[in-house]
Amino acid sequence: MEKLQGLFVKSVNHYFPDEGEAWLRKLPDLINYCEQKWSITVKKPYSLSINYVAPAVTRMGKELVVKICIPGEGFMNELEALQLFEGKGMVQLVDWDEDYGLFLLEKINPGTYLVDVLEDEEACEIAADVINKLHKEPPKQTRFIPTVTSREQNFKRIVEKNPNGLGPISRDELRLALTIFSYLNKTTKKQYLLHGDFHHYNVLKSVNGNWIAI
Repeated sequence: MEKLQGLFVKSVNHYFPDEGEAWLRKLPDLINYCEQKWSITVKKPYSLSINYVAPAVTRMGKELVVKICIPGEGFMNELEALQLFEGKGMVQLVDWDEDYGLFLLEKINPGTYLVDVLEDEEACEIAADVINKLHKEPPKQTRFIPTVTSREQNFKRIVEKNPNGLGPISRDELRLALTIFSYLNKTTKKQYLLHGDFHHYNVLKSVNGNWIAI
């Protein structure tokens, strides 16, 4: 296994200070486990953030994607979301392993990023269309813990810890954003399942011209 990307190692240790280092050491074994479990060959990884994501190919030549996560709440939330979206506007879940935090996913080809659409208005329309496909009410029985209400509480703590603003965002802008956030939560009549990390790098173009969230 080649040397891990520096920013990836730094991010994992930052967000998972207790288990990150041990998990990074286990990655070669986890990759080998994926290859044995699913009869695939895992290729060079993509640009990584806090999960190990790499293209893979089966013995029959089918292209897939392997995603290796630190097992726990985050993995289980993502697993349920992928199951609930059922591949509608979202990448299709092929298989998984709860014990080791593993996903086997369809590979979106050609995989053009939405960020590569140079016309901003067109890119926004595409993003809105994908979000519309993801418009789904959650089931009555769900294990999801993150909600927009809990996000509001997290944001409130950020505002309180930064009374003079945060980076380029002024104090007034932070407080206005919190006011709007609170108003939207108080006036919400229905809950919907949301993509927790929706941005232009997480929307890819498929071979049939459809745009799909990952």
